[in-house]
Amino acid sequence: MEAAESSGGLRRWQFGELVLDERTLELSLRGQVLRMHRKPLQVLLHLLQHADEVVTKDELAEACWPGRILSDTVLSTTIKRLRAVLGDDGQQIIKTVHGFGYRFVAPVSVELLAAEAPPRLALAPGDHPPLRPTWSLVERIGGGGSGEVWRVCQDRTGEQRVFKFAVDGAALRGLKREVTLYRVLHDSLGDHAHLLKVLDWNLERAPFFIETEYEALGSLLQWSQAQGGLLEVPRVQRLKMIAQCAELLASAHRVGVLHKDLKPSNVLVSGQAPDWQIRLGDFGSGGMLDAQRLHALGITRLGFTQTVAAFDTSGTPLYLAPEVLSGQPSTLQSDIYALGVMLYQAVVGDWSRPLAPGWERQVDDETLREDIAAAVDGDPARRLADAGELARRLRRLDERRNEREARKHAAAEQEEFQRRLERAELRRRWALALAAVLVLGIAAVLALYVQLLGSQQQRLAALGKARDEADISHQVTDYVVSLFDAASPEKSGGRLLEPRKLVDLGQSQIESRFRDRPQLRARMLGTVGALYCSLGVPDRCQADLEQALALQKGDPEADPLQTAELLGKLGRAYAGEARWADDERMQRQALAIYEARLNDTHDPRIAERLAALGDALQSEQKTTESIEVLERARKLARGADGKDRLESADVLGLLAQSYVLAGRTDDAIALAAQRSALVRTQVGADDLRYYDAQSDQAIVLMDAERYAEAEPIERAVLDGYLKVYSADSRQVLDVEGNLAVILDGENKDAESLKWMRAIVDASRRLGRTGDSEYATELVNLGELEETWGDYPSALEHLRGAYEIARRHDREDSVQVLTMRVSLARVLTRMGRAREALPLLQPELAGNLNGQIADLERGRRLLELAACYRDLGRPQLAAQTYDAAETHFRKTMPEFAMAKIAVLSGRARLALHEHRYGQALVMLQQLVDTDHAGEKSVSPGTLYDEVGEAQALLGLKRREEAVKLLAGIRGDVERELAPIHPARLALERILGTSAGTLRHG
Repeated sequence: MEAAESSGGLRRWQFGELVLDERTLELSLRGQVLRMHRKPLQVLLHLLQHADEVVTKDELAEACWPGRILSDTVLSTTIKRLRAVLGDDGQQIIKTVHGFGYRFVAPVSVELLAAEAPPRLALAPGDHPPLRPTWSLVERIGGGGSGEVWRVCQDRTGEQRVFKFAVDGAALRGLKREVTLYRVLHDSLGDHAHLLKVLDWNLERAPFFIETEYEALGSLLQWSQAQGGLLEVPRVQRLKMIAQCAELLASAHRVGVLHKDLKPSNVLVSGQAPDWQIRLGDFGSGGMLDAQRLHALGITRLGFTQTVAAFDTSGTPLYLAPEVLSGQPSTLQSDIYALGVMLYQAVVGDWSRPLAPGWERQVDDETLREDIAAAVDGDPARRLADAGELARRLRRLDERRNEREARKHAAAEQEEFQRRLERAELRRRWALALAAVLVLGIAAVLALYVQLLGSQQQRLAALGKARDEADISHQVTDYVVSLFDAASPEKSGGRLLEPRKLVDLGQSQIESRFRDRPQLRARMLGTVGALYCSLGVPDRCQADLEQALALQKGDPEADPLQTAELLGKLGRAYAGEARWADDERMQRQALAIYEARLNDTHDPRIAERLAALGDALQSEQKTTESIEVLERARKLARGADGKDRLESADVLGLLAQSYVLAGRTDDAIALAAQRSALVRTQVGADDLRYYDAQSDQAIVLMDAERYAEAEPIERAVLDGYLKVYSADSRQVLDVEGNLAVILDGENKDAESLKWMRAIVDASRRLGRTGDSEYATELVNLGELEETWGDYPSALEHLRGAYEIARRHDREDSVQVLTMRVSLARVLTRMGRAREALPLLQPELAGNLNGQIADLERGRRLLELAACYRDLGRPQLAAQTYDAAETHFRKTMPEFAMAKIAVLSGRARLALHEHRYGQALVMLQQLVDTDHAGEKSVSPGTLYDEVGEAQALLGLKRREEAVKLLAGIRGDVERELAPIHPARLALERILGTSAGTLRHG
């Protein structure tokens, strides 16, 4: 056996009458192949390779399920299926080693299989293919070795076809795969005129073959040569053919089929000038994105029995994407890469030209350079996500060139307007800074409105465009100047004019100044409404935006793009009031308008709306959909070079938050740091945008429990915010709340509690007691008070948060469940488990996912177990702790705090049942874990140490208990409230012990 293993060849294993052939991966009994799923077969092969050795469960999991966290249930089910096929009910073949794993115990013999020379075909012109006596071979047009491609002719009618032959091996699997994928395409798309048809096949006896349509013009290579070379074909015609190819590829992708060998020689040409048509065929190297679709269509998995559909790297190197060359599986993006190479070759007029560094210099069209770069980006995540998108770009090439020039012209006009504003003579620089908040918004209004009006002039050609634009410019300029004038020292009396008063002034003038221009008035109201949102005035914000939208919809000449912008702004206003479903609805409406009206999918307005939609979905806990939307937004927000830029920063922040919700913590931390570095490089360390990025980075670190790293970042953010916002602003209160949570994570409880009480008092003083932010503040304060031991105050604050959450969210949402669990936890601590139990009965909806949802499901189980314990149902409590442990191990295996929480619950249950020895072991483990982590003294640690003393007393080890409590008494009195159960227990024990010692 050792010789066989060292040789590295394929082997045939025999045990009893069973034979496993590695060459075919088939298990047979007395020559009859047994049907077996792939995973049991892999497990069997691994056990055979380690026959007579104990193979642990972890070793099997690593070998057969690499990179996956595997439950015992999956492995035991796989072994059960394997035993059923082997007929091993009595464990005569595979022995279970309880507590460890499995051992293959049956006698085994192994034979090294010699490599076989591939069989060859012996075909010649004039021969009749097998089973086709009326057809004759004409000429060989491709293939080699065990597979050949021939043009054949019907002897009587002269009809021509193509036969692809194979003897066995890879060539036969290619034929089977092409038949399978053609059936998928045909059953999904019907008789698609531009997909090459597979007409018949013989897969029963050698030489095997499939029969396809024949195109006399041949492939793109052959057709180009017939035209005198590719450069002789007009570029417009070349691009049209690539667009057709992209559309065909997109159709295949939509039904889950990968081509994996896209190149000019596999793309056929039909028709006649000038209406050449592309036909796509040769799917013999192709794959399925989801092999289960074959089952759904009732199609046999021919050609897919030994390899996972998309996970081989066949193909032509010139067209293989970098990730495929490095060994990664083929994807939609790798097909699009091949299509991008073909586009590049079509543009430069040479099908043999490789895509090499500096290729951009050979493409003289800026728009085409952008399209090629989008299709061949080295990072598949940045590559075009849809072949159909490339087709749409090429179909609209002239239109896109014109739009690019128009955008450059509009940008130049806006830049000139900005320069004129900056040259305005103001006596005080601070007055300009104050007015800039509003003026920049109005400047954008002017530039965009003039641009929108310009598009309308195509429909209103003779209505005096120049005069109308001059009138608009005059009105807006007067409006802007009036605001500068109001901010000047002469009009303000030398006092600093607050931004809110400046915005109020601007809002009050809109009706009178723009009464006769409803579209311009709507846009002004929209801009001012958005400013109210940024200033933390939600009622004025929503009112102005709703009025603007009503004006816009009431004007029959209103531009849809302006309507879309207002919808987006109103959605963001709803989000500020936690109306996330309304926000999602507004963003989807805005996005639909943009996608229908904007010809360039890379228009920044589409990326902006996608980001807003992703934010709304994130708030609704639709994490998977949020990530998909935000990753698309990131791709669109990037520059032409494919790199993130300042416009991508907000998308990066939202995407990092969604990664956290999905449990991708490391990805989130890296992305948040990348965003901060990007913003700092672009705008500097004193810019508000950098503070925003830093705050988001601190929140991600906080979610990852890296509190010590988060604290200095959030303190710096607070200092920066106080330079811009007032101390009572929502922005500052949010940062202070984050800082309080971070301090709590570092066990700086007294300082954390002080911050949170001040924040809640400020919100009450300012009348901000009905929104989701206030509910979050109440939760943070309530949980801190619960840790401290002030249960009555904690109960009051958590009840307030619970009522707010129920007004804003569904009863089965993550937010409401979080509130219920926290509220039940405090009630249980107060000895009111019967009141707590109903709050814990509803489960979290199964369609909610992500790290937060997983955490709340686990927390609910922990508190449910505590309720059962206090209600005198210890067996049910123990079972619920088991369920919590299983849940955390499956969903959050690296979350150390979950393991500690389960262990703590079990320890309390043991104390409650007077199992003092078991309780002591668990409590000492908890205390040792805290001290080993070099944590400062925390309420949780003190609570465990008091429990440890109670266990010692139960074991009649009074002196050890008294000594332990005396050592922590000062910390308990400092860190725990007088009514905390641990503090009361300490005082009771020490008081009793002191009296006993005195009388003794």
